[in-house]
This record gives sequence, C-alpha cells and structure tokens, in this order.
Amino acid sequence: MEVDESAGPVVNPLRIHIVCTANVCRSPLAERLLAQKLEAAFPGSFLVSSSGTRADGRIPLDPAVVRELSERGLQPPEGRRPLGAQDLSKADLVLTMEQMHRGVVLDRWPQLLRRSFTLVEFARLESAAADGGRREGESFRERWASALVDLTQHRSIVPAGAQGNDVADPYGLGPERFAEALAQIESCLDQVLRFAKRVM
Repeated sequence: MEVDESAGPVVNPLRIHIVCTANVCRSPLAERLLAQKLEAAFPGSFLVSSSGTRADGRIPLDPAVVRELSERGLQPPEGRRPLGAQDLSKADLVLTMEQMHRGVVLDRWPQLLRRSFTLVEFARLESAAADGGRREGESFRERWASALVDLTQHRSIVPAGAQGNDVADPYGLGPERFAEALAQIESCLDQVLRFAKRVM
C-alpha cells in the first residue's frame, strides 16, 4: 500500500480488529470510538471492526454502549459478530480486551503474533515508545509493520502494571463499572491514535 505523504486517504485502508468475549460491550464500544478518532485524523485510511470469541447472537448489545455512542452522535455497530466471521490473517493490528482473547486469536492465526496485543499492553508500550524517524522510501504499511515489531521487542522491557493487561468486563455490573471501563478504553485508544500519528 502506498500513501500520498502530502495528504489524502490511503487507497487500501489499514485494518484494525478489536476482540472481546461476546462482542456486545467492550469491543463494539472501542470499535466505534477508535474509528471516530482515526477518521478525524486520517480520513479513509483505516477500517476498524470487532468480534467476540464467544459471540453467538443471543445477547443484545449493551444498552450502556448504545446510549454512550448515541450521545456522541455515533451509530452503534451491529455487534455479536463471532471471531472467525472474517479472515483476520491479514489484519494490520488486532487489539484484544483480555490476554485470554489474544490467546484465542493466536490459536487460529499464529501469524498475528507480532500484530496482536491486548489494548492495555499496546497503550503501555506505545506510551514508552520513542518517536522514530521515517526511513527513506518506506511506505506507510512498511512503517506500520516496522513500528509494531519495535513494540513487540519492548514487551519484556515495559512490564505490565498492577492492573495487568486486561480491560475488565463491565457488562451488567452497573454504571460505575461501565464508566471505569470506558475511561480505560478511551485512554488506551488515544495511544493507538498516537501510534498512527507517529508512523504516518
């Protein structure tokens, strides 16, 4: 994929996929919030989607998610999409809400080892990353892939904090727990946006 460095959208958008358990709360919320952030910064350059490791269509989208997105003028996604409904082998980045979700992803697509992180882990590594200069002649996709490799090499250097690598599931636990998860997700998504701006 080649990018016009002066401006304009990417011809073949980079694909980011977000995974949680049922695809009714954390991942559809993060999907829409991240899509909004990236579209504002890089119109047409990213496609963001989500799924759940155990999504089966019987649980409705969390009303708290519907309400939060609607208040921001965002259309809630359909949700309840099972992992595997689309081929993730060529995803440019996979972000999971918990470490166990990443394990399920890697069981199916081991080639995503260097392109998959928990959301919290990705944010932590990116917050510690140094701004790198662009290499002459590299495309955006090449810079993106190289920057991800750099992040993976810092996994042992930037350890998880006391809260670990997971975003706790707030589904059905009331507005306070939802607000906590929302704040954590938004903070992490800001680091994903920082990563995109750093390598763009």
